Formats: sequence, C-alpha cells, structure tokens
Amino acid sequence: MQGKSRPCQRGFLHVCANMRRRLPHRHLSETQPMGDPLPSQGTSIMTIDEFRDCLLDYYQTEVRGEAFFAATLSKFDAPDHAYKLGSLLQLETETKARLRPTILELGGSVEELESSRSAGLSRAASISAGDWEGFVRVLNKVGEPLTNRQREVSEIAPQPYRELALSMKIHGESIQDFTDRELAGDSAHSIDSVVLQLKFPLRRS
Repeated sequence: MQGKSRPCQRGFLHVCANMRRRLPHRHLSETQPMGDPLPSQGTSIMTIDEFRDCLLDYYQTEVRGEAFFAATLSKFDAPDHAYKLGSLLQLETETKARLRPTILELGGSVEELESSRSAGLSRAASISAGDWEGFVRVLNKVGEPLTNRQREVSEIAPQPYRELALSMKIHGESIQDFTDRELAGDSAHSIDSVVLQLKFPLRRS
C-alpha cells in the first residue's frame, strides 16, 4: 500500500469504526436509484477514497487468511479436514484475485505485504496439531468482527461498487456459517456456503 496517511494502514476496524464520524452527510435517498433497497435512514455513503481504503485492507486480510489456511493444512490429516481447509484457502485466493481489478482502478496497490503474510503464519502457529475444534473456534472469533464490518460496508459503499461490497459480505458470512455449523455438529454441510462461491472448487474425496 502506498501513501503516507491512508486510514487503511491503521487497520480496517479502525477505519470503519470512525467512518460515520468522518463521512459527509450525504444520504442514500440522494444518490441511489429507485428500486434498490435502502439501508437505515440517515446512513452516510462512503466516499470513493474511503471505499478504496477498505478494499486495501480487505485485500491484506485475504493475504493473511491465505497464509493462515495454507500453514494450517499440515496440522490435520483427515481427508475431510484437508478438503475444508483447502476450500477455505481457495476462497481466500480467488477473492484476493477478484479484488485486484477494482483496487487498481481506484489507484490502490495490490502488493502483498510481508507483515500480512507473517500475521497469518503467526496465527496458524497458535493452532495445535489435530485440534480441529480449537481451529474452528479461533476462526469464528477472528472472523466475527470483520464480518460485521463487511455487513456495514455493503450498505454504505458507493453505488458503482455496491455489488462488490455485497460479495464481500457474503464471503465473510460464508466463513462464519462454516464455523457455526462445525460448532453445532453439522460437519457434513458446514463448508457448503464456501464452496458455492468458488469458481474453481476442489474435488471432495
């Protein structure tokens, strides 16, 4: 990422937590076409720069996630676990690639920061070999606040990029759905919502 003071460099949660205080008071009714669903009354739309900075942080989150899932693969031997981890890894890889065109269009950098990759590897190192439930609980806890922010951004993203923002909400929710189903004992169908998003799904043995 380039530039001296982009908000995304302070972290996605910081950007979005302060977004409504910093955005001008433009309302969706002023800009959104008739027929599109409206968020809650009085919600401000993000500027293009704000959205770009959130995309940059989304991108680094995918870099972290990709490193995390790749490093976690070696900790589990069961074919079912390998398939689920591989599908999560594939989702991060495909999503990262899908974000690149818009990031470049908006003037951002698609450099994969070593600090992001190192953070993912460090998180993976905290997972004990064979502790599948522990892995799922970590993923659930880490993903919940990010998914909540993705829901917020999907409602206040600039109109030309609303579809992309919505797809990121679905991305986050699918991972949370995976963890929720695993913890509830529905392991047979836990990964289904993740697999549905993949352009290149893996074969399940």
